[in-house]
Amino acid sequence: MYHDGSRQLQDQFNTRKLADLLAECLARGAFSDEDCLFIESRPLFFLATADAEGNSLGLIYIRKPHTMFDALKRLLGEPATRQPDEQRGVQQAIAALLHEMSRVDSQVLAEESSAARAALGDLCGMPDERALELLHEAAAPANRLTSYHEPLSAINRVFDSAAKIRLVEHLWRVAFADSTLDPHEDHLVRKISDLLYVPHVQCMLARQRARDGGAAKS
Repeated sequence: MYHDGSRQLQDQFNTRKLADLLAECLARGAFSDEDCLFIESRPLFFLATADAEGNSLGLIYIRKPHTMFDALKRLLGEPATRQPDEQRGVQQAIAALLHEMSRVDSQVLAEESSAARAALGDLCGMPDERALELLHEAAAPANRLTSYHEPLSAINRVFDSAAKIRLVEHLWRVAFADSTLDPHEDHLVRKISDLLYVPHVQCMLARQRARDGGAAKS
């Protein structure tokens, strides 16, 4: 990652260990789910290219599939290549997160399912029967989440900040539905909130409202 000139400066200022630590922690050849969500949430970003000597190339050459730049091409795909029924995709994404929330403590209770149906009704304006259908779809083994990237990307593209806060509050409501907050539930809501770019203070205020049983903030 570093050329000879970089190493000379690192040795001169005694920062070689710090540079190696930064390379170990930050340098990678593929986007993580968190990277993808962050890029997709930005109105713009800057991309710089350089060769092994640090010279600017001004172009990108994609060698093989599954590289970082291949992932970038997919992220910047034309809107026509995206899921045609965006509304249904968002509803399915919300249902998937709600179901994941209800099962993260290793059991799905009737109170949690009821809170999840109420969340879909509030967030998507759908009847209880339709909410139940979506939650059943989300519970199917073939639809179990292996990554949060796809559902959160769908939600980030459509929801504004207020709607995201309402979603986080409903996740807290599912977690508190059995009157007990499991550590896994707490961790999952905080993680989803972070990936939705909901400020921590808003996440905690939503938690308090859910715990106190007040109406969801609109």
